[in-house]
Amino acid sequence: MEAENSISVTLAMVGVFFFVNNGEGLNFISSEHIVVIIYGLLAAALYASMIMMNKFIKKLSDFQTTFIQLFTASILLLPYVFLKEGFGFSGIDTKSIIFIFIIGILFIQGLLTFNILEQSNNRFV
Repeated sequence: MEAENSISVTLAMVGVFFFVNNGEGLNFISSEHIVVIIYGLLAAALYASMIMMNKFIKKLSDFQTTFIQLFTASILLLPYVFLKEGFGFSGIDTKSIIFIFIIGILFIQGLLTFNILEQSNNRFV
């Protein structure tokens, strides 16, 4: 099994090389390419950690698992957003505030719906 994993990772790296290379020969390594490769590897590591996290949280409902995943992803992305964009609220206009409220209402409605469904499933089981 580990040989198959090693071959898969090697083939993925060769694919990244061909994708980034674009016919430039061996002079393809620039600072932009290295940053993109690092971002790709970081994204793969974070995705793999989410998959591994799913294996450890088995006693929770699907909704609770999804909530934990989204919360963890938000916490992990927070430093990146802060460093790249900052947390300025000056660019928020009225239209954006309306959309934020709509998303909040839909989110709360989804929470209530899943909670009601989960309680009704527990009563009949």
